[in-house]
Amino acid sequence: MSGAPARAPLPAPDLTLLAALYVLEASAWLAVVASYGSGARALLAFPTGIIFLVACVATLAAFVIIVRRYRTPGAPRRFGLTIALNVVPVLLLLAIGEATVRLMSQPMPRGLVFAKTVLLPHSWRDVAARN
Repeated sequence: MSGAPARAPLPAPDLTLLAALYVLEASAWLAVVASYGSGARALLAFPTGIIFLVACVATLAAFVIIVRRYRTPGAPRRFGLTIALNVVPVLLLLAIGEATVRLMSQPMPRGLVFAKTVLLPHSWRDVAARN
């Protein structure tokens, strides 16, 4: 009886796409961690090389699933909702991690330190003034 039009309910998220997005992020992170600080020769070593290879294959497989889900005809609104369900928690975790590092870092003579690791300075002028 009211003059407001009825709104269509939000579509359910695509759980396969959501899982593929999380696998893509986790496997890309694992590939970066496995290759961090190691040259090409170290990537051929047994544990690091296998982990890097598996992470790269998982990244590629997740990317293929995401592209196929994007190209399927149908509800682009559902795809956007699923992307939002993935991006919001990831950005929230990154913001919480950044806030934790900033709040728990301590000034030392060498600079800001968090968990026994010297952080990069906010300003290189501070470093030049200290040295």
